[in-house]
Amino acid sequence: MNRLTLPLIVVLLIWDTVRGQNVLENMMWPSYSGINAQLGMAKVTEEPCSTGDLKFGYQWKYGQDFKVALNKCCDNYRQNGDKCVAECENCLNGFCSTPNECICNKGFLKNPENDQCESNPLEQCRISCENGRCDENARCHCERGFVMGDDGRCRDEVIFCLKIMRKGKVCFTRGKKASDEVYV
Repeated sequence: MNRLTLPLIVVLLIWDTVRGQNVLENMMWPSYSGINAQLGMAKVTEEPCSTGDLKFGYQWKYGQDFKVALNKCCDNYRQNGDKCVAECENCLNGFCSTPNECICNKGFLKNPENDQCESNPLEQCRISCENGRCDENARCHCERGFVMGDDGRCRDEVIFCLKIMRKGKVCFTRGKKASDEVYV
């Protein structure tokens, strides 16, 4: 193996290990047998960047230490603490999974015409219609034994109430006590 082959192998192994975009530029290469590993074998003109964790540390390969510094986020990513997170334009009601790829939150659908996450009334109904079912017009209909409350939610249907002397009443629903209403 000649004097240039081993440094080239080390450079390629580190390139493969770090897997950052254009990572070689910001590495310090120690000399190996008097030959600097930065011999133009991997010409990289862009500063390295990260699409995940920002790193400051060392890689160790075949008896050599290499400083790895990924201290900036790649294009279309922004720094959030010690991580780089994808950016999307107008990703309201969703989260950015990769650059310009907005995933809609539950209850929202992506409009194919403008790529915006818009409210899905039927899904919104399903989320809030506990103890009921939603019709095709996104209206909640309460199941048997439940009635629509003033807040738009299905509540236990009161079956009967007992007046307790002059203190108020106790109401029951389907075999269980629903509430105490005390009047003074």
